[in-house]
Amino acid sequence: MKYPETGLPGYLQHDLDAYKEGIKNNSSLLDCLWGELYGSINAAQIDDGAISPEHADYLRKKYLFPSQYEMQREDLRIDDDLQVSDDGCSVMVYLETWFDAEKKFQEDLSDDETWLNLYATYDPFADTLKMGYVVETATHYFSNDYQPAEGEERLVKDMITEKIRELYHQTPQEFCQDAGQDNSFQMEGHT
Repeated sequence: MKYPETGLPGYLQHDLDAYKEGIKNNSSLLDCLWGELYGSINAAQIDDGAISPEHADYLRKKYLFPSQYEMQREDLRIDDDLQVSDDGCSVMVYLETWFDAEKKFQEDLSDDETWLNLYATYDPFADTLKMGYVVETATHYFSNDYQPAEGEERLVKDMITEKIRELYHQTPQEFCQDAGQDNSFQMEGHT
């Protein structure tokens, strides 16, 4: 279920907007803004009954405890450059992230020359998904696996399927099979 992040009680909307702005500008007062938002969410739920416990939990997870937050559709974009694995069984994609990746993945991305790139590999034949990310700095990079929650896994599989349909008018299985045939044809032509 999608919960609104606008039209909240005035004090909560103010503190949410201030916290988002603090993140955006890397405010030195972020801890204070975090505390204000925490208190406002609790007040809106418990004292005023202005938001449901589920809505409060959504806001807490997304903004206060993002490592517990499950990525939503509006948080991700599938890049158009879809790749098929060498064995022809999996689709590999880059996912643009539209959320606080530093907090979600608990990585230090404070340096302007540090990037986190999120990837997924979807095997539509076995219906499995593997995810991971690469953190790149000016001098090195490292990778980590990411175990998506069940809802995140289903979402990413659905988004990859939708992107393949949008770009190629195929199912993921057809896309993999066609890519495998193209590779076989190209290899035969070079022998």
